Amino acid sequence: MKRIVLIICLTVSTLSLQAQKLKKGNLKYLKEETKICVIFDYSSVTFDGMEEEYFIEKNAKDSAWINKWYTSVKPNLHRHFILEMNKELVGKLLLRAGDDPDAKYQATIKMLKMNNWADRYTWFSSSEPDFDAEITITKTNSTEVLAIIFLNAEGNHFAGTIESRGESTYEKGGEQLGEFFVKKIR
Repeated sequence: MKRIVLIICLTVSTLSLQAQKLKKGNLKYLKEETKICVIFDYSSVTFDGMEEEYFIEKNAKDSAWINKWYTSVKPNLHRHFILEMNKELVGKLLLRAGDDPDAKYQATIKMLKMNNWADRYTWFSSSEPDFDAEITITKTNSTEVLAIIFLNAEGNHFAGTIESRGESTYEKGGEQLGEFFVKKIR
């Protein structure tokens, strides 16, 4: 029985780590750093195959919700990502993620594709919300690329609203990126 549990745990952790891939460079220069500035870039993202603006308008309950998306929901998703990323870093590395422009290094998270984000009006959806992102690590205020990471994160298919589907997906993405940093920097 213990062997089966161990095999299941190893399979899940292996699948989780496959959702991230270092495409270029390394992260060793972050070993002694205490902070990294995280910026989200939505310039070429699609939501369920649509441009963000069209997706939001199509799924908005009213015009107040459209405003809420840009002023409240998206910033909240960023907080969830950074919080979960830092939970993985604490006690393992000196590094902490945040939005400090004085950080020596910057991680630009370019969101590429968001899938299964529309509201689900049932308590269960067979499709997990997910996103694909490319993370580019640079020195702050520099265009020199030090590392490129691919990240795929899947959220909770039980989440019913765009907000809750987004939160679960960003939390998972932050957790996975934090784990990846620990693995590659230690």
